[in-house]
Amino acid sequence: MTIIPDIHALAQYGLNFAVKKNSDFKCMELFFGKNNYVSIEIEENSVKNSEMGSDDGVSVRVINKKGSLGFAFTNNINRISIEDIIKVALKMMKAGTEDSDFKDLPGKTTNYPNVKNLFDKNLKNLKIEETLNYVEDLIRLCKEDELAISQSANFLSNYTKSYIFNSNGLEAIEKETSCTVSSNIIVKDKISKETSFGY
Repeated sequence: MTIIPDIHALAQYGLNFAVKKNSDFKCMELFFGKNNYVSIEIEENSVKNSEMGSDDGVSVRVINKKGSLGFAFTNNINRISIEDIIKVALKMMKAGTEDSDFKDLPGKTTNYPNVKNLFDKNLKNLKIEETLNYVEDLIRLCKEDELAISQSANFLSNYTKSYIFNSNGLEAIEKETSCTVSSNIIVKDKISKETSFGY
């Protein structure tokens, strides 16, 4: 059974932990990303690899009063890992280069802009069996073209949920989906025997 971490509680824990470790920073940001994907690869016009998986992670930025930045990232979303990356980011901040142009991170707001059409529930729930329909179309098109001799292609679908928390009270959550299909087909002229490719 997969245990889903309480992102809000972890963010608050991270902010409190950073203050205990070093109160000299001006501001801090925690970014949590949870990404589910479906990926299918075609080589020589046949399915080479298919995969469903997830990429989760958390990153931290700490910035001091002189604008020096420290950054760290981990794929493990738990208290111990967050403590570890905060310690690393604070060390990097101390050793970092000052930036006199830096002012502050954004503050808390109740009026976040609403960007439409970033999320498609059909893509979020896309099953690997459904993606094979798109891949089979790519394979069929290559087979039906008498000049085509080979194809490499890729289908990739992502569902991402992002969380941003900072020491100024900002909390923002967004979800989005994306889908890409790419194909590279090699063709050969029957008369001249010359080959070319298109992407």
